[in-house]
Parts: sequence; C-alpha cells; structure tokens
Amino acid sequence: MRELINASENGKKYTASEVLRNIYVFDYEKTSEKDLHWFKVEMVGINNENTDLLDFAQIKEYLSFVAPVPYQNTFIFRTEVEKHARLISYHIDEYMIALNGEPIFKKYTTNFKTSKGEDEVFNIAFKEIYDSHNNLLAWLWIGVSRFKAVISRDCKMRGIRLRKENIQIGSEDALQKLFKEDRGHHYFIGEVFAVSKDLIPNSQRDYFNENATRVEFEREMRRYFNNELSKIYYEGSAINSAYSKIDNYEKKQAELQEKRAHGDFIDTSHLENALEEVKKAEEAAQKATDELEKKKQKAENNPDSVVSQVIKRIEEKRQQPVEKQKQIQNVQQHSLEQRRVDRLSAYNKRERKLISKIFGIIVKSTDEKTAEMIIQKIEDELQ
Repeated sequence: MRELINASENGKKYTASEVLRNIYVFDYEKTSEKDLHWFKVEMVGINNENTDLLDFAQIKEYLSFVAPVPYQNTFIFRTEVEKHARLISYHIDEYMIALNGEPIFKKYTTNFKTSKGEDEVFNIAFKEIYDSHNNLLAWLWIGVSRFKAVISRDCKMRGIRLRKENIQIGSEDALQKLFKEDRGHHYFIGEVFAVSKDLIPNSQRDYFNENATRVEFEREMRRYFNNELSKIYYEGSAINSAYSKIDNYEKKQAELQEKRAHGDFIDTSHLENALEEVKKAEEAAQKATDELEKKKQKAENNPDSVVSQVIKRIEEKRQQPVEKQKQIQNVQQHSLEQRRVDRLSAYNKRERKLISKIFGIIVKSTDEKTAEMIIQKIEDELQ
C-alpha cells in the first residue's frame, strides 16, 4: 500500500480500487453450518513506526470502548440499557469480537475514582433527543452516582461517549464541546446512541458531517447538557459539600471532647481557640443543614429525579452518627497542669511551667496539627 501511494505521489496514478486489489486477500472456507457467519482480520508486516498495533493490552482496551461489542456481565445495568432500547424500538448492534482468541466486551463497571475519593454508579437515567418535527435524533443513558467530584483521568470509562451503529465516534471527549464547562463532561459516565440516518460520520469518523440534522442535534444536546446535567452535578456537589460540613462539625466536636478528657490543651488560650473552631464548624453545619432541608423538600415533589436519588444515596452511605457527646459547655476541662505532671513527672514545677510556656508559643505560632506533632515529639524526647 505504501509503495503504491508513494508511486501515486511521484506521478503514476492508482485508483482506490487498484490499491485495494493489490493489498488484500480473501479466503473462503466451506462449512455445513450455513447460518454461521464470521470473518477474520490479520495484520501482517507492521513497520517499526507502528509497533503500538502489537500492544495487546492497549489494542484490547481501545476496542472495548470503540467496537460494537456487548457490555461485560459485571456491568449490572446492562439489562436496563437493553430494556430501554427495546422500549423505544432501537436495536443495539452487537458483535462477538475476539483479539487473539480473547473475547472483548465494553468495560463499563459501577465503581470509579474521583478527585475526592471513590464513587459508584447506583442507578442509570435515560433521555431521548428529538428534532423540531418530533423525530428521534438520538437517545442516551448516564450513570447516576453521588457526583462527589470530577471523575479521575485514569478512569477509562469517564465521559459521555458518542456512538453510531454502536461504534464510537471520535474520542471519549467528542461531546465535551457541547458543555458550557469542560469539567461538566467529566462528572458523567454514559453513552449517546445516534439514531437519525442523517447523522453521518465524517471520513475521519471523529464527528458527524455538517448538515441541518447535526445542527439540531447539537442544539438539543446543548440544551440537555447545560439545562439538566449541569444542574445535576452542581446540586450533587452542593449536597456533598453540605454533608461534609455536618460531618466536619461532628468530628471536631468529638476531637474536642477527647482532648479535654486527656488534658491535651496547653493552656486556656489553646482551649479557647479550639472552642472557637468548633463554634465556626457548628455554624457552618447548621447553615448546611438548612440548605439540605430546602433541597429535600424540593426533591419530595419529584422523588424519581436524579437529585432526589443522589440525596437518598448519600444518606444511605453516610456512616451512622456516633453516640451523642455531652454539650461542650457542660464538660469540665481536665487539669492542664496535671498533663504536665503525668507526662513530665521527672521535672520540677518550675521546669514544667517553662515547658508549658514553650508549648503555648508553639500553639500560637502554627496550625493545630503541626503544633500537636511538635509538642508530642518534644514530650517523647523529654520523657
């Protein structure tokens, strides 16, 4: 092929048919199973510039998202996708493809990583996209998660992939340009199945040819992405943030009780600073609680909405609240001096007082976590 193309560039012309006839070979096998249809592709004579084509893992991963193959069995929502396709009378083209004898499947799973930890798809939602004459242009499914944060780059299934005849069009980010924010696309996992015969892949198969149908498709997709999906990930982010503030207050309150019980405060000023931090956390938690109540009341009007599902799922996944601590104002501070006596009993009263003063300076000069680390190190060395 390369020789013929180079010859064409040097003036000798070959048609596409002539090039093809010179580079491919067909072979046939007789079989008694007349309904058995298949074909086999072999790549021979790959040059040094294209050795990636021999990387089995890389090619398999590529085909698992690009090729029209079935979902793997471990993707528990595959039956829901297939059921919805039948409901709207759409046939998902699927073929059994093997690479070096190993079958290939779409590598969708329910678990994935985000920039703020693990998340999971616990449900899926569907949407049909119609043109101005109510003709079906496309339909899609998205995974419903807690929308904790943007999905990590190393998650190969992130993004809403575009497909025609179940073959991926372009890269995983082919539809990213239709979001008003680039990051919006990376909150989701899903697929868009183009249905209209006028959505025609271009020669590079990285998008559709420009025509009136593509214009309508993009307009409706933008409307859905930026009016519905953007609200979902914004709401998801706000809900997660609100619960984090509530948990942060409970954590700080529990830490305060524990430090008091062990006499871990250096002096009164140290205690007052800690009390102020807890008070700020409490105020933030109360504000977050009020915001959550408003969102819950709104979600009650539409219990099947994605936002309502997100709230319910987060509440289910949150850890059970710890046993209620006594109110801060009712807990007496353990003797500050007793802490010095217990841990630094080898030193006299004057020396302990000096050490406590040094600890107080450390507390005022740096953040609490760093101060505690330094103080603990000093105590270990002095014991």
